[in-house]
Amino acid sequence: MSNMKLRRAPQVLHIYNGAGSLVADKSRGIAFVTYDASNNPGAIYFTNGSVTKYAYDSSGQKLRVMHHTAKPNITRTFGVMPPELTPSQTLSADTTDYLLGGSLVATNGTVDKVLFDGGFADVSSSGSFVLFYYNKDHLGNNREALIRSGKWDS
Repeated sequence: MSNMKLRRAPQVLHIYNGAGSLVADKSRGIAFVTYDASNNPGAIYFTNGSVTKYAYDSSGQKLRVMHHTAKPNITRTFGVMPPELTPSQTLSADTTDYLLGGSLVATNGTVDKVLFDGGFADVSSSGSFVLFYYNKDHLGNNREALIRSGKWDS
């Protein structure tokens, strides 16, 4: 018996479905992921109880992301499809909408970003904005962002 070594069973950190898509990831706190018929993520359930849901148009373009933050002490079991959060279990809910083909981004119903070719405008609640222009390298990657501040004309 003194020659016997105890070996721990390998711990499962990731689970994938038949299409090769991630279903659960213990290292990132993802308890379960659902997918629609086009294999787009429908909902990501986290082990801390929170959930992120996605809505797409018929071509698969993302239209909305809904984040539901769970109250403390709510947990989800790794690798098991959980029940939906009830209103009494939800601490907060936020939405991000992608309008005009993704060129206009609204958070909780308020426009906060306008994307344009070569950059974007970050919009504050007071109506002021900051323009970000991208300089690209020879491969087309964004190498730096130039910032210009301004105020909306009314």
